[in-house]
This record gives sequence, structure tokens and C-alpha cells, in this order.
Amino acid sequence: MDYDAIKSYLNPGRLLQLQVDYPLSASTVVAYNDFGYALAQAGEYDSSYKLLAEIEKNFPSRVVLKLNIADVLWETDRARSAAYYKEYVDLMQKSGKAKNIPKKALERSQEK
Repeated sequence: MDYDAIKSYLNPGRLLQLQVDYPLSASTVVAYNDFGYALAQAGEYDSSYKLLAEIEKNFPSRVVLKLNIADVLWETDRARSAAYYKEYVDLMQKSGKAKNIPKKALERSQEK
């Protein structure tokens, strides 16, 4: 992963322009979710969280989004992170996908 390239390409100005050119919608939500994930991987937790939180406002039922937000918050707010991990785990179990839950999500969902 070229984290410097991610940070450069997905700088705040570029993200704003992308949102103007390609508004958040059902057809762009996956790309924006991926952008948020990439920003987190690059250590840009604030930018990542802002983007993922915006997605959550518009698409609150996206299960994978809960995991991405939990991962971001794990670096900055473990209590809130654990709540997102718990929600993610619960949703995955209810949908019959418990075997797909990452071990870290199970472990972290038990944090207090």
C-alpha cells in the first residue's frame, strides 16, 4: 500500500470535489466506503471517520460500514469502537454470517 499516495489523492479538498462530482448515493457508496477504509489504513483517522460517519447517516444499515467505523475508532475511542464491533457482530450473527466475523471483531466487541 502506498499510504503517501492515498493521503495525497484523498486529501480533504479532493474528497469534497469528489462528493460534488459524484454525490454519495447507492451507486457510489461502495467507493466512498473504500475511500474511508483506505484513509484509515493510511493513518488518516479523522478524515476516515468523517467520511464513514457521513456514509452512516445516509446508509445506516450497511453492515461492513460498522466494522470499518469500529476499526477507525479503535485507534481513537475504544469504548465507542467496542459498541460498533458489538453491533457488527450482532448483525452478522443475525444474518447467518457468524463464520465470516473477523476474530478481532469478536474480541474487541467484548471490550468495556
